[in-house]
Amino acid sequence: MTQLDEIQKRLLREVADLHEVPEGAYNIRSNSQSAGRRSTANIEITSACANKAKAISRYCEVMGIDEDEVVTIGDSGNDIPMLQHFKNSYAMGNADEVTKKAAAHIALSNREKGVARLLESICDQMA
Repeated sequence: MTQLDEIQKRLLREVADLHEVPEGAYNIRSNSQSAGRRSTANIEITSACANKAKAISRYCEVMGIDEDEVVTIGDSGNDIPMLQHFKNSYAMGNADEVTKKAAAHIALSNREKGVARLLESICDQMA
């Protein structure tokens, strides 16, 4: 059995009951993984010590970017740490209520081209 097979078996054991978790539930943690379920067709599994907020913060540190100049946009539970961390955070209008509460602002929904309209607005403000 390869190392990848071992990792896969361990992950499957640790999230075996995830199918019983309600849609939209996130931050289900084991010792080494964090899992979430957006829909019946989507299960996200990541390292328990990794999230988008940490990754973007580290990138800002390395590149010398002030975090106050960062805009983050999210629409699901795995975006919550990022939305909470950055002051210029936007949840999409189609996001669940928990995700919306984590953000500083609410953008239009995906169907309303929310990301495009938000970026246009930001670019207009910078001009």
